[in-house]
Amino acid sequence: MKLAVAIDTRTLPQADEQAATAIKLGARGINIYPAQIREAAGQVDDAVRVFREKGVEVAQVACWDYNPLLPEAKAREDVMLAIEFAGKYGGTSTVVFGAGGLNPQNPWIAHPDNWKTKTREAAANTIKPLAELAERNNTRIALEPQFANVCKNAEATFELLELIGSKAVGLSMDVVNYCTYDHYWDANALIDEVIGALGDRCYAVHLKDITMEPRLIVHMSECPAGQGVLEYEYLLARLDRTVGSDDWAIVEHTPPEMLESTFDFVRAKAAKVDVEFR
Repeated sequence: MKLAVAIDTRTLPQADEQAATAIKLGARGINIYPAQIREAAGQVDDAVRVFREKGVEVAQVACWDYNPLLPEAKAREDVMLAIEFAGKYGGTSTVVFGAGGLNPQNPWIAHPDNWKTKTREAAANTIKPLAELAERNNTRIALEPQFANVCKNAEATFELLELIGSKAVGLSMDVVNYCTYDHYWDANALIDEVIGALGDRCYAVHLKDITMEPRLIVHMSECPAGQGVLEYEYLLARLDRTVGSDDWAIVEHTPPEMLESTFDFVRAKAAKVDVEFR
């Protein structure tokens, strides 16, 4: 695996600031957004030029506005732009968006029909043309699963990938997104379940953590790596045996003031189980 950082461009809007932060952390890669690509009207934009000059690669193109089950034209255009960019300039980067949900407020919010077979079929039919575009551009899409969207667990995720029918589509392995109340108390079993079933379709990794809040009824929140319940030595060792050596492990959803300590934590846990980031 190669280590990357997901930076909130609202706090660091300039490419040189983003690259400097990645270098300070010892990250080889960084996430970008379609807006950064559009600025150059289809050419390698200034942000990517700056990254390259600093020795930082594009790890993932984040298309969070796109929802395959409620697709909007502009968001779909952004995904297509991202796929074409990743094919030309992204190396081993992936294009990521959520697997889909029917709640109009947010694709990550639960909806009573999200888990139905016909909903996965609808998501697959929407994603198939994007998969074909990814194939033509020799790049990959990494869907983001989540227990409230169409990919509620390993079985549902596998079914969706089979319905899409393209090896150009896999997933960003984000164990936290699969975590439910039951899993919280046995996170290693969850790690084995999802990585064991989906390992060969794991094209990227998101590194974060999960914690349970002490209030009724059940409230779980994601948090930076090392601040929650996941046994990171176990997780990293399992991922190291699964993910391609050129694929990206991306530290995400971490406040700027916690990035340095979080990277120190991830590296320390990796060293304990002889995992080396390239």
